[in-house]
Amino acid sequence: MLFESVRDDSNIKYQSVTISYPSGVKDSEGNSSYTSTLYKTLTLKKCVNLKYETRYFSYNTNGTCGSTASAILLYYYYDNISTSYIKNSAYVGTNSTAQKSFVEKFKGLLGDNGDGTTAKDLKKGINSYLASINKSENCTYITKSNVLSTCITKIMNCIDDGKPCIVGLNNEPVYGNHWVVAVGYARYYGINGHSRNYVNFIKVNNGWYYSKSNSIVYVNYKYVSSVVYIK
Repeated sequence: MLFESVRDDSNIKYQSVTISYPSGVKDSEGNSSYTSTLYKTLTLKKCVNLKYETRYFSYNTNGTCGSTASAILLYYYYDNISTSYIKNSAYVGTNSTAQKSFVEKFKGLLGDNGDGTTAKDLKKGINSYLASINKSENCTYITKSNVLSTCITKIMNCIDDGKPCIVGLNNEPVYGNHWVVAVGYARYYGINGHSRNYVNFIKVNNGWYYSKSNSIVYVNYKYVSSVVYIK
């Protein structure tokens, strides 16, 4: 008779470390902390947030998150960088009629019919909008598939420069494949013997709610697939 030895793991203590997200902000699943079983220590190295608030609204119906994210991005530029980013009075104001009209505008520009949009769609649509207000068509994007190490750098550079960017999520536990707007980040340095690396969290406006408390969450950078930004 052949016997197999079975390892008893019941008494093994695995190393782990738990950190609380900065400023009491929770993640997409409503957790206020994160536990890593890879690192023994996680040290916060840098935490940066945009100086001003984004707008909070939820017109993301039938998979039109790309249009919602585009409108939130351009509203930030209009509200906090230059009023020249909106020239049509129909989109001016914080009432639902104006804001929903702006989202509808981007639905047309992106071809956002509910089947989802790509980074290429967002780039094309936002550039069409910029051209319509006599701005340079300087929206572009990068993806993890072609520049693995650059997406986090680009997000951090945008936030450090005081500007939001649109972040594509892939298979995120709550949002799945979804476009959100990055408004900050928290970078931790993990150490466990010879294993050392950064663990990054992106602070985002999820575009699902009308309040900051529900809209602003941290997502793990490992779910980021692309970044769309205005140069």
